[in-house]
Amino acid sequence: MSFKRICLVLVLLVSACAPSVDELAQQANELFAQEIYEQAVPLYEQILKQQPDNPNALSKAAIGYFYMRQWQKVIDYGTRALEKDADFYAVFQLLGLAYEGEKQYDKAFAVYQEGMKRFPDRQELFQQAGSLAYKQKKYAEAEAAFRHLLKLNPEDLDARLNLATLLEQLSRYKEAESTLTL
Repeated sequence: MSFKRICLVLVLLVSACAPSVDELAQQANELFAQEIYEQAVPLYEQILKQQPDNPNALSKAAIGYFYMRQWQKVIDYGTRALEKDADFYAVFQLLGLAYEGEKQYDKAFAVYQEGMKRFPDRQELFQQAGSLAYKQKKYAEAEAAFRHLLKLNPEDLDARLNLATLLEQLSRYKEAESTLTL
């Protein structure tokens, strides 16, 4: 048998023994569900070597890296996931937080805004956007986010307090006081 044929046979044997994407995904998802991100993320990366545009693997790698506090990798994978139309609100939330961790506040706010459009019922996105806008003294954006939160959940005491604090900052004291009353 020639050297080329031996190499070809070895390559075929090795690839036949490698786990399939479905098997990798099953393993990775089990680890992810158990919050064992350090073991799940490398499996998602293996999936991405075979399927670089897999939005589920991109999303879960981004989320896993968030919990491993690797902000730049969250940004890299999260951005790619959103480019592939990933449908996880958590990608928007955690990507925004990663941008905040890297002090890229305009990018964080833009991600929250995009997420709020796609997931108008996810309170977490509005809370993050409102808090960031308030810190950046973008009071109109903060007010809109906090008011939307109160539309979603009129009994949200954090949203009430945040809105009242903002209104006091703007010297709208009577409005602030009425916001605190249920």
